[in-house]
Amino acid sequence: MNSTQLKIFAMITMFLDHIGTIFYPEVIAFKIIGRLAFPIFCYFIAEGYLKTRNKKKYALRLLIIALISQLPFIKTFRLAFGENLLLLNTIFDLFLGLIAIWLYDSLKLKHNIIIIWGIAILAFFLRIDGDFMGIFMIYFFFKYHDNFNKMAKKQILLIGISQIIYMLYMLAYGVPLIALLNLQMWEGLFAILALIPIKYYNGKKGKNIKYAFYVFYPLHLLVIYLIKINL
Repeated sequence: MNSTQLKIFAMITMFLDHIGTIFYPEVIAFKIIGRLAFPIFCYFIAEGYLKTRNKKKYALRLLIIALISQLPFIKTFRLAFGENLLLLNTIFDLFLGLIAIWLYDSLKLKHNIIIIWGIAILAFFLRIDGDFMGIFMIYFFFKYHDNFNKMAKKQILLIGISQIIYMLYMLAYGVPLIALLNLQMWEGLFAILALIPIKYYNGKKGKNIKYAFYVFYPLHLLVIYLIKINL
């Protein structure tokens, strides 16, 4: 599977996830499929950092798309979660993840893992969709890029810890213990399945769709929003 095929796969799974969130929130299959998208996008942030010739332009593109996407993102997901939703979109997490590995790689500090932790905490307090998990996920994809087995173990551990934190958070906010038996409460674990297509990524570029994701992300949110408000 080349990069073009893997990116298209991730975009399709993300699209299905968002369709499910807005139109079919009770259908868990959409959420399970959608969990595959984010790790793949995180993988390509690490891949992009390692391969791009101009890291400043790469970071700037992500930031611009994050800013452009914020309005369609918040308008769309307020349809599902209410008008009080305050959340920054996923591209901000990808942007901060890129900055994190860039600083980690560039600053020769004795304990430069502090950089990753610091930016992960920042992402959490900024209320970014993906928050700390996205930062660490990008870091592990970068750090163990040439060792799939070690990288996979780190990602599985990260996803597992994130799921436990989510469960504790839900219990702290009054969700009854019996609710933990609902499959929907465990959907985050299905992100582990993203490691399968990543495993079969051959490192080849494929057809050039360099800017497809940048256009697709805000556009698909806008389309979903317009369809929903006109139903």
